[in-house]
Amino acid sequence: MRRANRCVPHTMIVVKSNGKIANHLYIVFELTTTATDVAAEALARWVAVHVGKQWPRGSIVEFPHAVVAGTKDSDYVDSEGEPPQNRVVAIVKQMSDPDEYRIHSVVDPDNLIVTEEKCMAPPILDPNTLCERLSQSTAPVAISGIGISGICKAFAQEVWAEIVTVERTWMDGAGGGFTEHPMWFHSEQNGAQSIHEMSYNFWGTEMSNRFFTDR
Repeated sequence: MRRANRCVPHTMIVVKSNGKIANHLYIVFELTTTATDVAAEALARWVAVHVGKQWPRGSIVEFPHAVVAGTKDSDYVDSEGEPPQNRVVAIVKQMSDPDEYRIHSVVDPDNLIVTEEKCMAPPILDPNTLCERLSQSTAPVAISGIGISGICKAFAQEVWAEIVTVERTWMDGAGGGFTEHPMWFHSEQNGAQSIHEMSYNFWGTEMSNRFFTDR
């Protein structure tokens, strides 16, 4: 589902959304100071809190929606005379049952034929809603811009892999590694928490075989 793009100025912070409700969100933060791993983790926690509160899971046994983040640009200068760029990127993963057609596809009342093929749960992550929440909250680091996009699974996997891998190709620095990089989530029972990333749990070998060599 796509709605009109939105740009919300808030105390000199530009906040943009592509308006696409999706199972995955891609977030870009533009910082006014040097982007670091500490800043990335603070932003991941901030996002996880708002995502968890806006879209809580149905029961305590359901895993909350997950967030990973990393430094994309750290004092990067594109051309001489230009100011350095500092950006952190994050991926939000809507948690649900495994991404399998047999689980999410729709069948007829007799349970004999498939009437609609679906490999994922219906999307609920609305970038416009998250834009509004973040723009009304105080960021944990100094930022000048936020961009939130609803994206497809393949896009999310690509960015997630780049964030967590120890050998990044288009992002600065290094991630913590497959099954090691911090993954943030928030639940009403336990608040904000981080654990080692668990992409193998919800994407399995599809993710590890395609992207990771640092296992």
